[in-house]
Amino acid sequence: MLQSTETYRVEKTISTTNMDKFCEAICAFANDLPDSRKKGYLFIGVNDDGTLSGLKVDDGLLKKIAAIRSDGNILPLPTMSVERFEFPDGDLLVAEVSPSLIPPVVFDVSKLTVFCVTIHSNVEFVSETQTINHDVPQDVPQDVPQAIIDLVSNNPKITREEIAKQLGISSKTVGRHLKKLSNCVRYIGKGYSGHWEVLEKTNDKL
Repeated sequence: MLQSTETYRVEKTISTTNMDKFCEAICAFANDLPDSRKKGYLFIGVNDDGTLSGLKVDDGLLKKIAAIRSDGNILPLPTMSVERFEFPDGDLLVAEVSPSLIPPVVFDVSKLTVFCVTIHSNVEFVSETQTINHDVPQDVPQDVPQAIIDLVSNNPKITREEIAKQLGISSKTVGRHLKKLSNCVRYIGKGYSGHWEVLEKTNDKL
């Protein structure tokens, strides 16, 4: 993947400070305009030709990129993981981003700007923006129960608070939906040691 050209699923950079660029790429991956349902990858420390730049990834940079996941600048919060890989020619920092279950995903809420990916015939990666009318409220997903089922199915260890943040609703609202979903979703175990189990993924019982 490093040797391939940049596509709607891959962004390569040698910058370690351009946070706007990082957030725009993550937002675009989360919006998944082509609806491929495939993960996107932000590679930091890689030249355009796929060679490593010689970057040394310290804990500060690792924490800074990982913080994008929950700092509130991208909403709904993106589902992503960040890992550091060490090689003789330099380190590589990889942010893996899953398509959002409830697009559109917005970066820079003060401007309400959505970033997406446009695919051209030459498979060029392009970020475009669409400014959303400030007078139009950003609604929570219409099918909240199904969104909750999808979230616990993808991450059985997810907490109610994390579900609430991802869906833009309160923890109490999540709790009410979970009670109604007792024939579809159940929590096995206690506290953080437990996990969710999906009994039925269809809408038949919702």
